[in-house]
Amino acid sequence: MSEAVLQFLTHFHTGAGCFHIPTPSETPYEQMVRDYQAGSPRLLKTMKLVLLPGSTESQELERWKDRAKAERARLRRQVRVHHTLNQVRRSSEAKLEALARGTSKDFIALYLQLQSAQLYVDEMQPEGGLHFYPIAQMPQALEDV
Repeated sequence: MSEAVLQFLTHFHTGAGCFHIPTPSETPYEQMVRDYQAGSPRLLKTMKLVLLPGSTESQELERWKDRAKAERARLRRQVRVHHTLNQVRRSSEAKLEALARGTSKDFIALYLQLQSAQLYVDEMQPEGGLHFYPIAQMPQALEDV
């Protein structure tokens, strides 16, 4: 297993779950409003595409501004996350190799360590984060994609 993969796994096994991501200076809607007001051809075209029948560009721009305010209000300075690591099931290695044909040995080794793991799961929005499927569920998950 490569050194980078070993460092990644060590990070989670030691409980080092603290990391910082800076708050963005602009939310996506704030950027859209700014770009539209600056005359961006892309946003001028977007505006024409999203206008509802009977709406004006100024009404739609007000909706964008409202969405920008809502996005800004949802930003959090800190997000509590947690990680869940599960027991490694070595018996799944052959099945994973068959499912991930042509994948590097490092990926196989990493996934064997992380199967069923949940990393960076936001405690307030648990659907976020990285969720690794158990190998036994991968065939169905691949069909669902």
